[in-house]
Amino acid sequence: MNTNSDFRIDLIRFSLLACTFVLAGCSSGNKLDTGDAGEPWKDFAQKDAFKRVYPQYFAFRGEMSNPLHASYEAWSDYFYETSGFIRKLVYDEVSIKEPSREWANRYAQEHPEKLLMMHLNGEARRIDDHEDVLERYFPGHWIHLNGCAVADDLSQTDATIKLSATGNINNIFSATGYNVNDDLKLPHQIVIVRTDESGEKLWYESEYAEIVGVNNSAKTITVVRGLHNTTPLSYTGGKACVAPLSAAFWETKMMWHYNMSSACPRDRDGKQAWQLVADEIAGWFKPEGILHNVQGIAFDVNNFDVSSRGRWDVDNDGVADQGWIDGNNVWREGDWNFFTRLRDHMGPNFILTGDAQHSSNQQAVGIMNGMESEGLVQWNDMWRGFSRAVNTHIYWKDINNTPYDYRYVVLKLNGPDELRPMQMRRFGAAMACTLEAFVTSDGNRDFIPAAFRASGSLGYVNGAIVREVKLHPELVNKPVTALLPQMEGVNCAVSALNGKLAVRPNPGIVDHDMRFRIKNIDLPGGDITFFMSARATDPLEGFSTNDLVPRIIWLKIPDLPDYGEGNSRNSLFTELYGMTGTHRTEEMSYFFRRVPAGVQDIEVTIQGLGEMEISSFSMYNAPDVVARRFDNGVIVSNPAEHSVTVGVASLFPGVAGLPGSVEIPGIDAMFFKLK
Repeated sequence: MNTNSDFRIDLIRFSLLACTFVLAGCSSGNKLDTGDAGEPWKDFAQKDAFKRVYPQYFAFRGEMSNPLHASYEAWSDYFYETSGFIRKLVYDEVSIKEPSREWANRYAQEHPEKLLMMHLNGEARRIDDHEDVLERYFPGHWIHLNGCAVADDLSQTDATIKLSATGNINNIFSATGYNVNDDLKLPHQIVIVRTDESGEKLWYESEYAEIVGVNNSAKTITVVRGLHNTTPLSYTGGKACVAPLSAAFWETKMMWHYNMSSACPRDRDGKQAWQLVADEIAGWFKPEGILHNVQGIAFDVNNFDVSSRGRWDVDNDGVADQGWIDGNNVWREGDWNFFTRLRDHMGPNFILTGDAQHSSNQQAVGIMNGMESEGLVQWNDMWRGFSRAVNTHIYWKDINNTPYDYRYVVLKLNGPDELRPMQMRRFGAAMACTLEAFVTSDGNRDFIPAAFRASGSLGYVNGAIVREVKLHPELVNKPVTALLPQMEGVNCAVSALNGKLAVRPNPGIVDHDMRFRIKNIDLPGGDITFFMSARATDPLEGFSTNDLVPRIIWLKIPDLPDYGEGNSRNSLFTELYGMTGTHRTEEMSYFFRRVPAGVQDIEVTIQGLGEMEISSFSMYNAPDVVARRFDNGVIVSNPAEHSVTVGVASLFPGVAGLPGSVEIPGIDAMFFKLK
């Protein structure tokens, strides 16, 4: 139970830990001064956000609103009923209104109780009209797609390049290679790099160009040379190579992806991209920096794994590798280095968060303070992949040992099928409070009962999350080792060990993950919630047992219904996972809807090839209804598509003023005020 006394003890523990971090960093010359007694707006102890009373609201984005920028007074009034804001303050994606940074620095001083966070794209950088970016980062610092060598001599004026390629070069270069939107596609931008006799790239003898046309039969591309103020060069004897640059778009403006891997080429100063990015960001927050009073960064996209980026070539050898070199995840290593360096710059009194709503997103627990859930589950899913959000938030909250826990849920609804916005937002806000996370709000909180619209009105958390589903009959009522005869390893072996199941990779395995099946599970049909308890005996490759980086465990039912939303949306119902590490056994939940009755094999995939122990596996024929008590109220959330009847009083014995049986609509939540 978390009482107010427990909270004060936690606060003291966090303060001592913060002091330890600060003292440990005093000898480091590159630490950022994160404030002293003369800068009260950098005193986290007085921030509303860290009083830990719920709900806590943050203003999210809105930096492009012209009415808000009519004056400082209009701009600052927008944040009056929040604990702070998360918004764009630099030109990483969009065109920022110039007063924003000045106003943010001023607002921080005038409102030391509020926490101000910058929203930052940590994956790509806008390069159109920003030549200073192209001066700081050289061609090897950007992500290249797989490319090929130049076959013939190339003069400074040649617009046609003969390629040394045998396959279909339309699979490499395209005049419509970048999707801006459904109606606009733009040509690949490429880098042409001179190579030496051994094939090494001479990065400072290169240029940018843009595709005009591709002739597969002649194996040629036609280009516009000297892009982005580079000078066309002459290349002789086929000593050059070409590759497209990976790009994204905001406002139809080109953004190139940083090569954050540890295999990234080094510039003439010996710096890789992750080092330069960390150093540049830290400079913004120095006393003379453009954001000297802002207290944190919410990274929008900065992936911990890029295995799904099919054409990414992080070591620039012309062959796509998706961030893996010789069996090592060099992308993950470089990204971890980036956040380690940034944290070293910023010290403990600075908030770092990132997207953690996909399995490829951030897992840098212990360095970052927390995570973003955009749409609770993901940007277009407030409820479908419910278990993913629950499992991820619980791991980040319970395992992370940074001094300040900062996790938030963006109440974003994007799908045309989201026909109940008030209900959906209520569900998202309820789950944010239940998971002890913050909520983004534009000021209109009509979706929450009036008694709980004000910040902190629920009060402190008073007890653990209650899983109503566990009051239902347990359908796999036997020790986990009794399931061993039903276990079938795909690329791993499953055995009994000390009353648990040990999962180990097979010798010579070439996969990145382990897979096994639990065969012949008799599923009763309807809504089914599984629970699996597991602990990683070995950490994720590249990390130690002292690191808090989790390993992901997916659970899949092969035969699920068509949920009627198309292939891309159907996967939101089915791609469920949890997280566990080496520090403790984690209980992970997996809630599936409308499961057909019958005997099926359950598929389990475990991230990484280290040993994993599984200590329990259970199943309930009911949705994963969750509830939580606060000092001033109780929240019960129903993730099922249909209504459920819940005995609220029975969930919290001895708590006066709660009703008996209450029907809670599907994908909705109820707030009950305590007397």
